[in-house]
Amino acid sequence: MAIILENGQKHLIIQISKKEAIELGFETVAIDKGYLICAVCCQVIDSDDLYYVASINDILCKDCLEEFLENAEYKADRLSIQTERKHFEAIIRKLNVSNLHKVKIIVGDVKNAAIKDSNGCTIPGEQLDYIGRNNKTILLKNEKTYYVLSAEDYLVKNIYYDAKYDGKADLIPVYKEIGIDEMYGFIDKSGSEVIPFIYDYVWNFEETGFAKVKRFGCIHVVGQDGALYYNMDNAKKDGKEIYHEPLPFDDVDDTGWTEVFEALKLSKEESINKGFEIGIFTPVKEGSHWGLVATAYDDYEIGKYLCDRL
Repeated sequence: MAIILENGQKHLIIQISKKEAIELGFETVAIDKGYLICAVCCQVIDSDDLYYVASINDILCKDCLEEFLENAEYKADRLSIQTERKHFEAIIRKLNVSNLHKVKIIVGDVKNAAIKDSNGCTIPGEQLDYIGRNNKTILLKNEKTYYVLSAEDYLVKNIYYDAKYDGKADLIPVYKEIGIDEMYGFIDKSGSEVIPFIYDYVWNFEETGFAKVKRFGCIHVVGQDGALYYNMDNAKKDGKEIYHEPLPFDDVDDTGWTEVFEALKLSKEESINKGFEIGIFTPVKEGSHWGLVATAYDDYEIGKYLCDRL
């Protein structure tokens, strides 16, 4: 049975059995026989005193683990912490040990929280900040990692990683692993996903109520409802543009202000399936005539086509 090992430092360590180590793929095969080798002393481990150490992503024997904890300085930089956490979570998922995920919130004034596994042991390094909650979920944060817990049984439902949240807006920029990629989006302070994880990078929401996002190598703007705009100017106009020119059609007599919708806004649902590309059109009406307006690139309109009906 896998057990999280508490230690004086913040290292994430799990004691595992020989069988579990083999199932996790730590077995070295030589001359048609499998061996479990300590990553430090390179000796064969022939007992259930095996320890998975997330910071080195390998197994150690008991003696080498004690020496490791005595001498290894914990690296507290962002990259090391995130890499260690990813290794640790991957092993937990492979072990499929539910009690490592089930936690109890130890609060006071809920400004700070600690979590414990179902055996009552405090999980190493898991002193958490309370962010918020709703009827279904609770959002906690440990350094650069966000944990979404079920409000009913305190089971960890989702894990997100911080994308430099400045603490000003209600929506939090985060990323999560989707396959082999890191995709960015926004969650609220209860941990609910508000803006889909379809972006290569996101920035904090500004006082304007919009945030810059990067997708397909281009920077666009997203609103708090998830609508995607071509740029900030279009966002402030809700995707609308005003023209003060007579229409170049003999049968249309309109020299006043004409409001048309350019294809510079995609709804939250549309943005999941498509981007700003040539060939995306939106229907518009000018006077008594309907038409199509194509997406603009670099502030140039790509075609306006008017007709009697669509």
